[in-house]
Amino acid sequence: VTDVASVPLLWIPPLALFLLTFVIAFGKLGDKIWEIAAPLKFLVVFILAATMAANVDDEYLGLAIHVFAFFLIVLCCHLELAHTRPEPARLTEFYLWMSVGGVLGGAFAALLAPVIFNTTIEYQIILAIALLIAPWEKMEMRWALPAAIIGVLAALWFVYREPIALSMDATFPIGAEAGKSFFWQNLRLVWDSQFAGAMLVALLAVAASFVTRSSILVATFGGLALLLPILHEDGEFIKFRDRSFFGVLEIEDSGNSFDAWRFLSNGTTLHGVMSLNPRRNREPMSYYWHETPIGLLYEEATEAKPTTLHAGVIGLGMGSTTCYAKPGQDWKVFEIN
Repeated sequence: VTDVASVPLLWIPPLALFLLTFVIAFGKLGDKIWEIAAPLKFLVVFILAATMAANVDDEYLGLAIHVFAFFLIVLCCHLELAHTRPEPARLTEFYLWMSVGGVLGGAFAALLAPVIFNTTIEYQIILAIALLIAPWEKMEMRWALPAAIIGVLAALWFVYREPIALSMDATFPIGAEAGKSFFWQNLRLVWDSQFAGAMLVALLAVAASFVTRSSILVATFGGLALLLPILHEDGEFIKFRDRSFFGVLEIEDSGNSFDAWRFLSNGTTLHGVMSLNPRRNREPMSYYWHETPIGLLYEEATEAKPTTLHAGVIGLGMGSTTCYAKPGQDWKVFEIN
């Protein structure tokens, strides 16, 4: 969620989908499709668990999957609300409490979550709660297994749909090793324990629904499947992670060796790379390297005014641009985050 840009009126599409689910759930169609709400949640759990575990850098596909999941989850919740609405005499109170719930949920996501969490884990928590809001013990489950099969197939397609090849040698010769280390780590195909674990736990959620029809048990297993990618992130190479209004900032090392690299990222956006080699840790890397356009610009400017240059830099990042500063020059860095 932190990778979505601040685009004007970006809130209109999700709001339109939200209102559409409201119309469907409280209309004539809602009573007909109410019983498939729980199986739809199975579908969402499988696809989202695979998406989060795979961590594949395909912004458009990832965004489409999350929007699709948002639509299904909200539809399921609205179907349950519509099914449990009271008699007409109490509808005013019913809709009032619905509005209060929306206000509290929005306040939690916008104000409280950035303070108490250092990741966007509230997303997974809310999805797990959504699994809880369904009368599994009363619902016809004949659609659960087909939904689970479709979810597994969709998850496998998402992870294995195409081999990923990435090379930075042509653009950043010196920074190529750092770039590959960063991107291959974040674009790895998760056919390992992380992906397998997410799928296994999601399957256990299906089994729990058939055996016990317990919404708490289903939500526990489903929530664990969604949380596995988050729990897997806190490895020994994560040196720092913090969250603010602007998103989650993370500092991660590629290893402990002398030739390892340190990365600063915000979501999937790389803000800088630094060598952990003491002889090279003041050398600008990635897209600040000497032979990039910005590197050539800085070198030309600093050579033209070696001791009298006044420079203003917007955004500190990893501090890569300040590597071009020379003694006697006046550099100011403006940072809002």
